[in-house]
Amino acid sequence: MTKHNKIAITLIIFGILSIILSSCTPVSKLKYLQREKSSENDTIKVASQPYLLQKGDNIYIDIKTSNPEMRMLLTGKPSETNQTASINPSSLFLISYLVDDNWNIELPLIGSFNCRDKTSDQLKDDIETTLKKFVTDAIVSVKLVNTNITVLGEVNRPGQFFTNQKQTNLIDALGMAGDLTMYGNRKNITVMRKLQSGDYKTYSLDITKSKVISHEAFMLMPNDIVYVEPMRTKPFGLAVFPYGTIFSAITTIVVLFNFLKN
Repeated sequence: MTKHNKIAITLIIFGILSIILSSCTPVSKLKYLQREKSSENDTIKVASQPYLLQKGDNIYIDIKTSNPEMRMLLTGKPSETNQTASINPSSLFLISYLVDDNWNIELPLIGSFNCRDKTSDQLKDDIETTLKKFVTDAIVSVKLVNTNITVLGEVNRPGQFFTNQKQTNLIDALGMAGDLTMYGNRKNITVMRKLQSGDYKTYSLDITKSKVISHEAFMLMPNDIVYVEPMRTKPFGLAVFPYGTIFSAITTIVVLFNFLKN
């Protein structure tokens, strides 16, 4: 074998190994919520923000009172039966109140309420205050119906998910979507959030770091959209390691070696 042939084989082997190694992803890019050694015992504060009602929101409102006639006038229900828990989430839209383009909802007998810059708890307080003019023992329940979160991209079960919680964090949402696939980029997850102005704001979160818990978008809002982009390189574990690629590369090297040798 000539010196030039040896150099050629060395370059081919080096090139093949470089391609294989560059296509692998270190485990550190797959682990969630990794903490720095200096802060392993520190408490991380969650940046939680209240959800302000928006145009187009659907709100379920239930009013309970010992006066059956007044309850009938206020809610259309003849008795104090608690059926909310047994109602299908999609059916709640049919008996909910829509926040119109002027931020108002219209309730029977007691009139209109403005929802701008208010949480559901603040709206509840407004309704209870007004009801005191009619009854003294009214109990009001206000629940946001459209508490959906959409998860798309490199997850095992992408889709739209309904949650009963007031707020769901990003890890919970990814869990509902069946976790990320092996190819999901854990270092750049996009959260898209609709603002009261109607515009959307996007956030980029790295869930491999524990400090993501303090990110303002870690606690999701109703109607948030989560997108997991694919990684540029694919991670290889024992179950998905490209053995076929390795064997093909070795076979190619052997064939080239014999060819150049002859």
